[in-house]
Amino acid sequence: ATGKTRDFGVVHPGYTIYSGIGIDRGRNRILAVTEPISQEQADATNGGTRLHAIDIASGANQDLGILNKAVHDSSPSFFVDPKGDCWFSLRSETGALFRVDGKTLKIDRYADALPKAGDNLWEDSNAMIWSRPIGDGSRCVLVKGDRWLWQFDPSRPMAEAFTRLAEIGPAGLGTA
Repeated sequence: ATGKTRDFGVVHPGYTIYSGIGIDRGRNRILAVTEPISQEQADATNGGTRLHAIDIASGANQDLGILNKAVHDSSPSFFVDPKGDCWFSLRSETGALFRVDGKTLKIDRYADALPKAGDNLWEDSNAMIWSRPIGDGSRCVLVKGDRWLWQFDPSRPMAEAFTRLAEIGPAGLGTA
């Protein structure tokens, strides 16, 4: 760390980054979701929630494309594995898990990959709201909108990649 602040400018004009960010230390890049503020922006040609890759050294900003047409969407947590693959979910896409390939920056969407949220009202969000790498960084623990702590291991087949570890109680804004 240099102790200096770096301004990467506006990532996407007229959009917000009300979201977490992913840091790929191996490739020296930041991954960020940008969201339209209004339905008009989302519905416009080339409008919608987008993903950007920003080179930390040069500040170059690469728009990786539209993820969906949602307004004020967000991805509170990203997990970047040692291969540089970035995993995240979006609040509007219940159960879907996204992966950005660290080498190609191609975005994959895995529908219904996240374990089903619970049946209680506060468990209706089936998106990652917090995650942290564990061990050698090839796995992470995460919390969704349900009451469980999960382990995610992207080296396993998607149907076996999530392990429920412990009940931690309600999580998310509903507990504030």
